Amino acid sequence: MAKYLKLFSAHTDYEAAQSSLILPNVSFCIDTPNEVHYNPYIVCEETFVYEVVGTPSYPATVDGADSSFDITVNYRRTDTDTACTDTVTEGTDAVTVEIGANPSSSNTRTVTGTVDYYGNEIEYSVTQSKFEAKVTAKYNVTTTSSPTKITNSIGNFSSIEIDGVEQPSVSTGYTFDTTGEHIVKYALADTTSIGDSAFTYCSKLTSVEIPNTVTSIGTYAFSGCTRLTNVNSDTAGECNIPRGVTTIGTSAFKNCSGLTSIDIPNSVTSISSSAFSYCYSLTSCTIGSGVTSFGDYVFQYCTSLTSCTIGNGVTSIGDKAFINCSGLTSIDIPDSVTSIGYHAFHSCSSLTSCTIGSGVTSIGNGAFNNCSSLTSIVIPDNVTSIGIEAFGVCVSLTSCTIGSGITIINSSVFSNCRSLTSVGPVGSGASVEIPSDVASIGNGAFSFCSGLTSIIIPDSVTYIGENAFCKCSSLTSIDIPDSVTTIGSGMCSGCTSLTSVTIGSGVTSIDHYAFCKCSGLTNIASNAVIAPTIQSSTFQEVKTGGKLYVPVGSSGYNVWMGTGNYYLGKYSWTKVEQ
Repeated sequence: MAKYLKLFSAHTDYEAAQSSLILPNVSFCIDTPNEVHYNPYIVCEETFVYEVVGTPSYPATVDGADSSFDITVNYRRTDTDTACTDTVTEGTDAVTVEIGANPSSSNTRTVTGTVDYYGNEIEYSVTQSKFEAKVTAKYNVTTTSSPTKITNSIGNFSSIEIDGVEQPSVSTGYTFDTTGEHIVKYALADTTSIGDSAFTYCSKLTSVEIPNTVTSIGTYAFSGCTRLTNVNSDTAGECNIPRGVTTIGTSAFKNCSGLTSIDIPNSVTSISSSAFSYCYSLTSCTIGSGVTSFGDYVFQYCTSLTSCTIGNGVTSIGDKAFINCSGLTSIDIPDSVTSIGYHAFHSCSSLTSCTIGSGVTSIGNGAFNNCSSLTSIVIPDNVTSIGIEAFGVCVSLTSCTIGSGITIINSSVFSNCRSLTSVGPVGSGASVEIPSDVASIGNGAFSFCSGLTSIIIPDSVTYIGENAFCKCSSLTSIDIPDSVTTIGSGMCSGCTSLTSVTIGSGVTSIDHYAFCKCSGLTNIASNAVIAPTIQSSTFQEVKTGGKLYVPVGSSGYNVWMGTGNYYLGKYSWTKVEQ
């Protein structure tokens, strides 16, 4: 109950007032209007009183598919404000009552109950009738000389009505008398499902209305419906999945090339593989927060897709989910996602930015391969695995920050990233920052990075794989840390600008072609006291007249200085102890 201050023109008015509504600090009243003694620190309040006027109305019956109905209330509201004046307003209000859908075999049920409306108890009793779920479809008929395919699986429907006429039986095709638009209504055999292959390759199907009792859309349900432009919408190109649907089956809308936008509601928890693949006209998609399972190939070859909003319930992005979505320009991966699948964004050639959520722990093989417009990427610390070729052929990639969770730079991860200019640990200013805990650099990890000019390899690295820096034609020098024991085959093969190499003291072997065709190489400094074993092709086609610097008193380097095959002596190199 609100208490308030009021101005009284006479003490008799004060006495007549309800004392429960008057602040106790009002000590007396005087005859002069608008004057009263009170404590100014008391806060005034307001009160609102609702009264129901007349009898509330609601429908006597509702359809079995309706999960709720509205009760209409005429009300009178009395407001007492801080100036202590009573304001009375009247109006109409609606109260929504949830009763649940009833598409059962029983014909009717009576639902009774009460609802509280601001302290007013309203009773209701409504009859809910059996619902016969029907799909309404429109077909654009271009010829009457042959049957039009109107369904692919008659088992999905219990009856069918064509242009308002009930048909004696359900058949896969029907010969229309006239061309143009025709309306076909299907009664679902299972009122909660659009069954498998229900409308597969119904090429003249243009629009469809799916009842809200449907909870699942089956495998290949609308696959190949190339002229389908409206799903539960009057706007051309829109596909609005009904709000009761929880699962969308494999290839459900595959090759529906007339769809331009898709809205997947929060009710959907699972999108199966290839559900919207090859929808060439699709430009946008919104995935609700209820989706947790995001299958493989879901949007593959949706070449016009420019944006996709992924709900924060998705935990994984499937293999090849967006492969060849060449129009996709940006993507935000929510924190709920823990894994990005194999080739998930492969060949998304217009993708310029990608925000990887902090929940991601693994990035699959080739996940962003051939994203030729991607310029930068930040991999959060939670990521512990980056797959083979994950960023290969990202020819515009200039910078990549790798989080501290990575211990292995996998094979070909940055292969053919020709815009990268330098590689080094965090804080070195490198365009690819390698964390200090990385233990190995895989085969071809930076091969064909033709813009790469410098490399700083952390001391944590113990292994450098085959062709790791092959064909890095702008690289001028490389220092192999003491922690490395083996230099793989072809590690710097074809690095034509390479002039100097430092080999750490821990290196024990250097494999075939490691420095093959390094035609500018003139200086090699090896810190190993015992010369690492080499192969006859290790230094094939290096520059003539270079120098090999070795520790004083070291042994085994005479093999390096041999004149047979492609040893350094063949190119008139000299050994210098220091």
